[in-house]
Amino acid sequence: MPYIYILECADGSYYTGSTTDLERRLWEHQNGLGANYTAKRLPVRLVYCDECDRIDDVFFREKHIQGWNRQKKQALIAGETNHLPRLAKCRNETHCRNVGNNSGRNKVLLDSEPFDSAQGTELKGTGDRNRSLRPFGFAQDELRSGNDYEEGSTKQLLDQQPTSLTPLAIIAMTNGGRKLAERLAPPLQAEVIDPRAQGLARTLAEVWQRYDGLVMIMAAGIAVRTIAPLLHDKRSDPGVVVLDEAGRFAVSLLSGHLGGANALAAQVAALTGGQAVISTASDSLGLTAIDLWARHHGLTLVHGSLTAASATLVNNGKIKVFTNLAGDLPADFEVVNSPEAADLIISNRLLPHAGHQQTVLCPRNLAIGIGCNRGTSAAQIEHAARETCRQHGVFFEAVSRLASIDLKQDEEGLLQFAARHGLDLQWYNADSLNSVPGVTPSPAAQKATGAKAVAEPAAILAAQTHTLLIRKTKWKDVTIAVSEIAKRLTAEYQ
Repeated sequence: MPYIYILECADGSYYTGSTTDLERRLWEHQNGLGANYTAKRLPVRLVYCDECDRIDDVFFREKHIQGWNRQKKQALIAGETNHLPRLAKCRNETHCRNVGNNSGRNKVLLDSEPFDSAQGTELKGTGDRNRSLRPFGFAQDELRSGNDYEEGSTKQLLDQQPTSLTPLAIIAMTNGGRKLAERLAPPLQAEVIDPRAQGLARTLAEVWQRYDGLVMIMAAGIAVRTIAPLLHDKRSDPGVVVLDEAGRFAVSLLSGHLGGANALAAQVAALTGGQAVISTASDSLGLTAIDLWARHHGLTLVHGSLTAASATLVNNGKIKVFTNLAGDLPADFEVVNSPEAADLIISNRLLPHAGHQQTVLCPRNLAIGIGCNRGTSAAQIEHAARETCRQHGVFFEAVSRLASIDLKQDEEGLLQFAARHGLDLQWYNADSLNSVPGVTPSPAAQKATGAKAVAEPAAILAAQTHTLLIRKTKWKDVTIAVSEIAKRLTAEYQ
């Protein structure tokens, strides 16, 4: 299912994008890998997301939202949809054409914390709050993400027709190169771009952030000189492959790992019968690409540097790793028995002996069960959740699921909190909660909901386990419990 989302950047600005895999895209943005705009404004956090039925719809709405003024985005994020018509710059019929298809209230809102700037727009919803919001787990390819538009012409954006999205583009300079591009485009599902009308430099400047990967059929020197002014860093630049007109050599020129140029070069070479030229150290040495391995396993960087960890691996041929997760690790990961001895730590625990020079990756493998009084704000819930994690020595970033009783499906604070952090929502009825043995009973919860407890059994059910990592912790108007989701690491990542 495609999603539209809004991120709040460190400077208070907002980035609007679209994706079919919200978990992966959020991870990329938070680790500086999502887009040039967000990479320069870390940290970022999710403040809004919603589903669409179709890919062309979500891209159209992405451009729609990007065109609104600050006040209107503020209204959307705050859930004040009644203010949207008044705040709109353009009030013609086209402007509101998505509103009539709304089958329910906006599923994702932001609580009333203050912000330096905010923006809003109407959304075309595709469901109601009684349906579990599941923004994770889709293995489809990423949709193209748009740049952040602080101001813009809404009517101009609305007049644009939805277009098909292509993650790859092929740029060719010569007649022979264009013939090769036309042959490669269908199997690569790529768009062929002719730079003759406005020149190569201007063409590349316009498409640089529009595609995940570029195949440039031309001399490597021309490609290097042309893309040089556009480079930002490997976390946000597209993967670039240079291909000769005969298709003999497909050179991974830029963003080999995270931009996918190495894989693209191999794919192009297989189609042309040529040779993929890969120069990244880990690949040429046959070592694990730590950044790709981490992304494949959904690990979030919470401390240190993946570049430093990769350098250690390349320099030593192995890297010392401490983890408390089950499973298998790549052959060049040397397992050590203490975090102090490790170069790389993979854990959801706040380990007291971790050093400043170590790299720490955190799995998203915690389920949080929550019971709360009616009207509890998202800010109160977040404070309780973060403090519970901190006091018990686990990373809040490890939380991926939120569970509660089904009577809370319309609880604004819970929905806002879950949306802000991209949490999978799980709801359970009283009978299901009461079927979980060994939980701490709550007479107040039983009287109000019919469930003998909420937080503890909800966490256990959401994690599909039988034990609690953190038993019920009481806060003002909020009760928190945490269980650990079974997660196994593997050596594979491609």
